[in-house]
Amino acid sequence: MTTSGGRYDGVVFDLDGTLVDSYAAITECFNHARTSLGEPAVSRETVRGLVGHGLESLMEDAVGPERATRAVALFRQRYDLICVERTTLLPGVAGTLPLLAGGGLRLGVATNKPTRFAVRILRALGLMPPVRAVLGPGERVPPKPRPEMLLQVLAELGVSRGRALYVGDMGLDIETARRAGVDVWVLPTGSCSRSQLMAAAPDLLLGEFADLTRRLGVPTSARRGRA
Repeated sequence: MTTSGGRYDGVVFDLDGTLVDSYAAITECFNHARTSLGEPAVSRETVRGLVGHGLESLMEDAVGPERATRAVALFRQRYDLICVERTTLLPGVAGTLPLLAGGGLRLGVATNKPTRFAVRILRALGLMPPVRAVLGPGERVPPKPRPEMLLQVLAELGVSRGRALYVGDMGLDIETARRAGVDVWVLPTGSCSRSQLMAAAPDLLLGEFADLTRRLGVPTSARRGRA
């Protein structure tokens, strides 16, 4: 486990549950798809426990594989309308990312959310910059836990896997980083509890997002002005 400064050139983050709280938007769209197909709505906590593996997997859980394609379309139609207004930054993110970038770290996002939605949300919340590269699953990019997405973001940032860190909130993120050969730290701010995260053996379990500045050894001059 490395917690001293100078170990990393870049940090790649998961999005949902790591940088942003999007569970209100996801729950609304999940239930929109379910009720449109004759299924009852479910609670936000139920949805929270299902997310993270990509929309197709989520909607298969919601309505079954035979109706998943229709459910995905219904979800995306609704999500396109509300994704920005119903997504908020998690505590510490707004103040910490600029400090990390100011300390010389190159920042990216690798998420199972489609790239176009991720970019819209990050721009609306004022995180592009400091985030410089964003990628979600697509025709040539398989979803996590396959490592290609994370490796492509690192390539775009110009950071080698041996000088990179991935930060997420799920066992899925830990598995992705392990497959990519990248160190991984996690936060208990998303779909997994502290005990679940520890069972998946990350390199570090952070207490809060703002801990990143200290753990990454961001120079004092880069941290001035922190509230």
